Amino acid sequence: MKSYQKILQIHPNDNILVALTDLKKGDQISFEDRLYVLHNDIAAKHKFAMIDFVKGASIFMYGVLVGKATKEILKGGLISTSNIVHDTEAYSVQKVVQKAPWTAPDLSKFKNKTFILEPMAPWEQKITG
Repeated sequence: MKSYQKILQIHPNDNILVALTDLKKGDQISFEDRLYVLHNDIAAKHKFAMIDFVKGASIFMYGVLVGKATKEILKGGLISTSNIVHDTEAYSVQKVVQKAPWTAPDLSKFKNKTFILEPMAPWEQKITG
């Protein structure tokens, strides 16, 4: 019989787990020496809580803040758009303006010069040998 992992924690800082297969309400899932009793059916690719969340608690996935609980979510409870709202951590991109010193090159030696070579007719070419 093949053994396969039923859940995944994407990043060590995450406080939710991802179901890799359909899980049923009442299933007992063991992960890192913790036991999770599911309060809902959890479809494959959906998430459930690793801890009890109070309203307003931060939800982390991929190691970053992805949302806030809109109501209490029990450990082992389904995480969905019905009980979380999108949120992100404050961030900013620092605008750095640094002008590099630049001096235009002297182009006088190229005055009246062209870089386009015109093809020569075969009778104009010198044959040496």
